[in-house]
Amino acid sequence: MIIFLFIALVILITFVIVLYLIFRNKSTFVHSTDQVSCKAPTETTNIIKSYFDKNPMTGFIDPTTFKKIVASAKSENLALLAIADYSAKFSTHAVMSKYPVGACVLGVSGKVYIGANFEFFGTLISTIHGEQCAVHNAAVHKEKALTKLAVNEAPCGLCRQYLIDLGLPKNLTVIFCSADENGYLISDTLENLLPHNFGPENLHLDVSTLDHKSWELEDEPLGCKNDEATQLATSMLVQSYAPYTQLPAGAVLVFNCANSSSHDDMVPGQTVENAAYNPTVSCLRGAFSLSGVVGKSIKDLKRVVVVDSEADDNLERRDMSQALVDTLSSPNTQVIFEYSVRKLKVTPTVTMMAQAVDTIPLPL
Repeated sequence: MIIFLFIALVILITFVIVLYLIFRNKSTFVHSTDQVSCKAPTETTNIIKSYFDKNPMTGFIDPTTFKKIVASAKSENLALLAIADYSAKFSTHAVMSKYPVGACVLGVSGKVYIGANFEFFGTLISTIHGEQCAVHNAAVHKEKALTKLAVNEAPCGLCRQYLIDLGLPKNLTVIFCSADENGYLISDTLENLLPHNFGPENLHLDVSTLDHKSWELEDEPLGCKNDEATQLATSMLVQSYAPYTQLPAGAVLVFNCANSSSHDDMVPGQTVENAAYNPTVSCLRGAFSLSGVVGKSIKDLKRVVVVDSEADDNLERRDMSQALVDTLSSPNTQVIFEYSVRKLKVTPTVTMMAQAVDTIPLPL
């Protein structure tokens, strides 16, 4: 009798453990009993459209407006998905895929930063994905942390890796739409979408994309102009996230503007590196991607300013930057390209990644 009770107890415990493991690892993909459509109310879409019609150069949605969007959608996740879907309209340079991708991220400040894919002729590494653009947008605006990301399609592997550098814990909520014809809202954590991942902690670094120290520079610029565009590019260098190569850089694109007194004609970019290296967004490619979401046309580009860190391969880095600009410049327009170098005030500690890539020219 005791043996039978013992066996029954073992079976019961095993059953409880199995149930626990199933529910613990269960994805947050919604089931048929609680499926939520990805289609946002018309009112929600109208609020988003009206906001960007009135504020075409912002690249983000302010907290007050976002609360109105959430109230109309009756769901924060659905509101973010609607913003991501609308952001695909800013994908004006998908020259290879011909496929518009829109994304947005919610910061702890309450702001929502938008992003869209921007593609360059050449290698695939030159493509900026919508998710990368949105995170870079948040970094440029000095957002301190992100809580949610939404994208109008399931994030690819490269983007999942890029998001890993946002730091620990890796509980960023990622929102997208199911691929079936009904289109149901899906949300899951980044940890679940990319388990057993590789991040800064694997390289023994306690840093993250939006939470890191600024770079310090020598007082005197090395051959730099000191105009407004150069100053902005320098500030982008200072706030760059470059813990692996230790080579921060900043860029500014200057566009023709009807109102010469306006500052809206300058679009900045900064280095945002990744532990896996390939997903890294360089300052120049980041600036080009950001120019799309703030409504700037490449045909109106008149000047490109890059401020780089002093390095052994500055000449090669300059040539690569010039080549990237040349691929985008219109044959009928003359784009002024300016490249200058600033010396870091304190010699940085060489990391494992820097040692690994010190012979590889870094794309700008």
